[in-house]
Amino acid sequence: MLSPSSSANDDEDVFTYQIEVLFPNITEDKIRTVEFLDAARGLVRIIEKLGKVFAPVKYDIQGNIDKLASRHVKDKEKNAILQDMILIEKNTETKLIATDALTWLTRALHMILLFFEQIVEDSKTATPTEDLVAFLKKAYKEALQPYHGWMAQQLFDVTSFAHGSYTFATFTNIY
Repeated sequence: MLSPSSSANDDEDVFTYQIEVLFPNITEDKIRTVEFLDAARGLVRIIEKLGKVFAPVKYDIQGNIDKLASRHVKDKEKNAILQDMILIEKNTETKLIATDALTWLTRALHMILLFFEQIVEDSKTATPTEDLVAFLKKAYKEALQPYHGWMAQQLFDVTSFAHGSYTFATFTNIY
């Protein structure tokens, strides 16, 4: 785990701190809502550093975090555990806003995880690729495309092509 540094470069301090945000451990098959949302917010700050190609993902994740946070503040005690919050909503509401938000948030988080895993695996090869758009597309295809309609899929394609190449140089200069 990385910890905040005392470097003279403020941007480096911020990025190092953001990497430190970890998703909570599952204790007794339960996830604490506030810790989960805080970790997701930390990931949003990292995604912001990745540039415009990730803007739609960032806004989608943030919107889902906001929906879950809104549900949480309705009754912080009863909604302290993520699973309990969803079960309460399913038993008391006709519109399952938090349930839907959690579903889409976990799908987006899965896509980001797949993207970073591909970068790590590729960096271990003798000739790592320069173009990271292929990794983004592959992660999207596995994590989100099966749940998106035709229009959303086309929007993703346009967005990923619109920003030109996304290379390791771009990625390593994000902070």
